[in-house]
Amino acid sequence: MAGTASPVGDDSFDLPTAPGPHDRWGAPQYPEDTVASMLVDSAIDHAIYMLDLDGMVMSWNSGARLMKGYRPQEIIGRNFRVFYTDEDRRAGRPAAALAAARATGTFAAEGWHLRKDGTRLWASVVIDAVHDRAGNVVGFATITRDASKVQAIVERLRRERDELVETTKVLNAAIVIADEAKALAVEAKAAADQEKVIADEAKAMAVEAKVIADKAKAVAANEKVLADEAMVLAVEAKIIADEAKAAAAQEKILADEAKAVAAHEKMLADEALRLAIEAKIIADKAKDAAACEKVIADQAKALAADEKVIADEAKARAMEAKIIADEAKATAVEAKRIADEAKAVAAGEKVLADEAKAVAAREKMLADEAKIVADAAKMLAIEVKVVADEAKVVAEDGRVAAEKATLVADNANRAKSEFLAHMSHEIRTPMNGIIGFTTLVLQSDLTAEQRQYMTHLYDAGKSLMAIINDVLDFSKIEAGKLDLEAIAFSPREVVEGAVEIIRSDAVAKGLELRIDIAADIAEWVIGDPTRLRQVLLNLLINALKFTPHGHISVTVKRGASDGDNMCFEVEDSGIGIAQEKQHLLFQDFAQISSSTTRQYGGTGLGLAISQRLVQAMRGSIGVVSVAGRGARFWFSARLPATGSPVISKCDAVPRISRRILVVDDNFINQTILHALLKADGHDVVIVSDGLQAVEAVKAEHFDVVLMDMQMPVMNGIEATRAIRQLGFSVRDVSIVALTANAMSEDVQRCREAGMNDHLAKPVDRELLRHAIDIWGGRDVRGPSDGS
Repeated sequence: MAGTASPVGDDSFDLPTAPGPHDRWGAPQYPEDTVASMLVDSAIDHAIYMLDLDGMVMSWNSGARLMKGYRPQEIIGRNFRVFYTDEDRRAGRPAAALAAARATGTFAAEGWHLRKDGTRLWASVVIDAVHDRAGNVVGFATITRDASKVQAIVERLRRERDELVETTKVLNAAIVIADEAKALAVEAKAAADQEKVIADEAKAMAVEAKVIADKAKAVAANEKVLADEAMVLAVEAKIIADEAKAAAAQEKILADEAKAVAAHEKMLADEALRLAIEAKIIADKAKDAAACEKVIADQAKALAADEKVIADEAKARAMEAKIIADEAKATAVEAKRIADEAKAVAAGEKVLADEAKAVAAREKMLADEAKIVADAAKMLAIEVKVVADEAKVVAEDGRVAAEKATLVADNANRAKSEFLAHMSHEIRTPMNGIIGFTTLVLQSDLTAEQRQYMTHLYDAGKSLMAIINDVLDFSKIEAGKLDLEAIAFSPREVVEGAVEIIRSDAVAKGLELRIDIAADIAEWVIGDPTRLRQVLLNLLINALKFTPHGHISVTVKRGASDGDNMCFEVEDSGIGIAQEKQHLLFQDFAQISSSTTRQYGGTGLGLAISQRLVQAMRGSIGVVSVAGRGARFWFSARLPATGSPVISKCDAVPRISRRILVVDDNFINQTILHALLKADGHDVVIVSDGLQAVEAVKAEHFDVVLMDMQMPVMNGIEATRAIRQLGFSVRDVSIVALTANAMSEDVQRCREAGMNDHLAKPVDRELLRHAIDIWGGRDVRGPSDGS
């Protein structure tokens, strides 16, 4: 943990300079152990502590204090049984755990553990036996991880699984309803079809009735014509009859003279009467026919009215059938919606399950990493003890002893450098997996909340890697050989990113976070954003640690005397620092107060590193504080303004596809590189050692070879030399080191072996793309002299 805005030091490991009365391990401890202790203490997500053979607590890191609630002076010397529940203690599980670790070397389990305040947490515990040089068990190293979140996720998955079962039942019921609605729709359609048939028949009957009515009207019209003709005949008969009467009278007058004519007239009269009678009969018949036709027409109208009623009823039934069909269709749509929601719930369950798997994998990786750090710390303690013993013996022999002491010191420095190089390699490899897989996840389809979380994880991983680099390479900082980058970056993004890393912890404490960036601050500047972020994080973490309530604010403004200077201030309302103690803040490993250090933790190194970094950025750092009234840390840095950089985005512009050979023996690294390069459209071939790489470049053409350094069979240095000794068409292939060996001497070794470039793990995607663009497209020319 970085140095603080209050008393600085480390309360997690009180390392004496010589064996003390409580030294259970039989080995002295020296200030050089502080680097290893710091690494262990910085693991705030894990409780790491040592036990003696009886289970008594011997050491206590910051993660243990945060997780369990005990301060070191409260727990060191007590038996670790206090962490177990009453049920576990009665069952003898603490003793059984130590016995299992002693017998097999390690013990792992999960269960409920107790905090100091009596609350429970679901803990994942690993207990490793610690052996001396003779192989005897001398104690136990314990790592405890809070698995409550994972357990909560499991419980939530169980609950949501039960909800999914209930949803499935509802879905099944909806499907039954949909089936019934479908059957009802089929029946409604059949009824509608039948009603249509009835309506068609009624329509046909109405047409037929109209035809009959038309025929009746035609008959009536014909009968009327006949009646009119009969009336004409009757009139004519009447005229004839009148004429016949007149003739009869004349005949009667002239009876004597025309008896024959009278007889003839009588016959005519009788005939006329007969015709009149027949005409009357015909007229009566015509009248009766007209009446009959009217009855028929009335019946046809009544029939047409009945048919209309039937047709209206059929139409109404058809409308009812359509309403039923629409309701059935709506029911089917609702059933489909319920089914879609069920599918969405199932998809959500799968996403949660995948998240739980990812969390478990990350937790396991962190546990493995912590174990590596602990083992390395034990190795360093043993090596330092050997060197110190040799130096003590040599120091007693005068000038010869002094020479031997110098030789031993050189060996110690070399051993330290080798250890730091080894630690750098061992830490960079899993960090490459964390950052690499985070990069791949960010390329997938995520919700806004998931993308935000993964972005914070990526930023935190990059910041952690930068801090680890500083701790492992602290000797380089002391020697004044620290190299800073000079690239374009946004100071606003650096400040906001650093604040986001501590935001969740600040919110948990109820603190208010403020950011005030002056309007005249340049959007883009030239400098080292990683080192700037590291200094800001050191100050922000200190402020968070020593501020129980109130606020933390970050202010950025231009320097008063020089426009290229920027001034950064981190102010808090915390416990503050006494005036007489402030001169100790920026000293290496300085501790202002052992009591405050035990309460809040810290290594005493963070502010010292920050001061060196600020000085390298041609700035200064200081503090203004009063005990009990908060603190304001400030620093300046020379950051010249620049224009907006042109950043080549893989997704924004087309990239040239290259044929790339990846040489790496680590499966995780292979997976990450394959996915990243494939996503950029490259053709990728993977081999696991240097000998396979030599054979591959002999058999096929590659634009770029990405070469790891440490591999079985043949390492990367040997493989590069072998390739450079082949024919010129092969030996000029571009070879870029992509390795966790990131020390300056490692870069030099790669150059001397014939590699074109060097990239350190964890792999930075933009740097990797840049290297491939440069070395993948260079001209390959044979030697002009024919050699």
